[in-house]
Amino acid sequence: MWRPRQTTHEGGFTLLETLVALAILALTLTTVYQIIGWTLQRSAQQRHRDRAWLTAQSLLNQLRGDSSLKIGRSSGQTPQGERWRSEIEPYVLPSDAADSYFDPVQPSTFQPFQVRIVVSWGPSPSRQVELRSVELGTVK
Repeated sequence: MWRPRQTTHEGGFTLLETLVALAILALTLTTVYQIIGWTLQRSAQQRHRDRAWLTAQSLLNQLRGDSSLKIGRSSGQTPQGERWRSEIEPYVLPSDAADSYFDPVQPSTFQPFQVRIVVSWGPSPSRQVELRSVELGTVK
């Protein structure tokens, strides 16, 4: 008696299906790796920027602690490697503002000074923060 041949389907993936799945996985992992790298880089940049702002504010607070200001420039470096420079120069008020703020009969012992503090990190000029302020003080 003649019996028809039974066909059996075995489960599994073909080589082509496996290669396509691996290619998709490689593309996905590459994209995820790039996103994580970009996020870490942006986080490090923000951390540098925050530390630079804190350094600039700290330097300004040190200047505010002493009422006598030394006109000129100074610079230095923090233990974390950020470079800073400060400039103090007399602040010239506009002529109409000077009349309303200062009494010529009673001259003030305090003068306005313009303070500029720049904190930078890294070689790029875009990696810096600048803090400007007008402070009252006496000349050292």
